[in-house]
Amino acid sequence: MKGHKWVVTGLKTHQSRVVSCSADKTARVWDYPRGICMFTLTGHEYGIRSVDMDERYVVTGSEDNSLRLYDFGRGRELRSS
Repeated sequence: MKGHKWVVTGLKTHQSRVVSCSADKTARVWDYPRGICMFTLTGHEYGIRSVDMDERYVVTGSEDNSLRLYDFGRGRELRSS
């Protein structure tokens, strides 16, 4: 499973899905059994240091001092702070 351009800084799992975050300013939602990236979550200005998720949402925290909330099923950003 390749996709990030910099070091992976965190991982979370939910059923067959994995969300990874990276210093490359992105998080990725993976279909682990098939080994494919379903969504690339963007919007941060600096590397992402933390990620969490449940069956509906993915939240990321970045070195740019912001949090971003994404729709887990569609990969679109819902909110940032």
